[in-house]
Amino acid sequence: MTRKHLRFILLVLAVGLVLYIPLALWRSEGRTSDGEPGFRIELDGGVPTVVRVIDGPAGDTIRLERGADGWRMNGYRADSTKVANLLPALDTARADDLVSRNPANHSRLGVTDADGRRVEIQTDGGRFVFHLGRRDLASGGYFVRRVGTDSVFRLHGPVGGYLGRSPDAWRVRTIARVDSSAVRELVIRRGGEKLVVARGDDGVWRLGDAPADSASLATMLRMLSELSTSGFPSDSAARSADFGAPDASLDVFSEDGGDAIGRTLALSLRLLAGPDEEGPWLARSADGGEVVELSKIQVRRLLPSRETLLGT
Repeated sequence: MTRKHLRFILLVLAVGLVLYIPLALWRSEGRTSDGEPGFRIELDGGVPTVVRVIDGPAGDTIRLERGADGWRMNGYRADSTKVANLLPALDTARADDLVSRNPANHSRLGVTDADGRRVEIQTDGGRFVFHLGRRDLASGGYFVRRVGTDSVFRLHGPVGGYLGRSPDAWRVRTIARVDSSAVRELVIRRGGEKLVVARGDDGVWRLGDAPADSASLATMLRMLSELSTSGFPSDSAARSADFGAPDASLDVFSEDGGDAIGRTLALSLRLLAGPDEEGPWLARSADGGEVVELSKIQVRRLLPSRETLLGT
């Protein structure tokens, strides 16, 4: 390569760099290539106290609200990990990819005032409102439009997926966590029968005087170490559920002190059978709390029969 060729290549690179730097600075200031300000969720340094998502005129409404006891979703406990992921994603959401300025395209992109998903973010200092539209299957982003403007942008990042969750997806799904290594006794009541399974000083589990089936006990204890709901009932079903006379119950005692024989009640569940053989059961802690659903197979493993416990 001659010096002349080398000088020409360096000159081309220098010209390209000179042209690129202003464009990069222009983009970093949040503007499109033709100078229009890009999409920003403007929180002005404020921390969101309420995030409200309205999914169309007849859809679900999700209200995430910060309170003294943490975040709530429509009054229920919200999953703190999911909220912790959402908040910084809102603060850093950026979109400079302009898709359309024509209001005639709003319906196709899912960002109309009538049927779009409306997102309202409230801080101590103000409120920011925008429409979260359909997902762009080609790019993976979501179409967004700030309320009061016609410009639609393509927003990448996790925000669209987070805000597209169903109400139940924001709720805490873990019912209880029990230290299975400390469990000493399990009391099962179902169908008028009471089964007491206890672990002796020799470490052997027994139902009465007979050794209990180790596989059934291992399944129970594994579930109790992190018991999660299979779903949530409707508000009306939860309100009408009467746990005063449950169809079944489970009391779990641990061995770290407690009553006269050295037991501590670690978990007490009350359960109501589903409306049919295949339907989920309703469950709630004996001392109150939220009503949740347990699937039929969860109940069968959590409340095994006498025959199953004996391995017969």
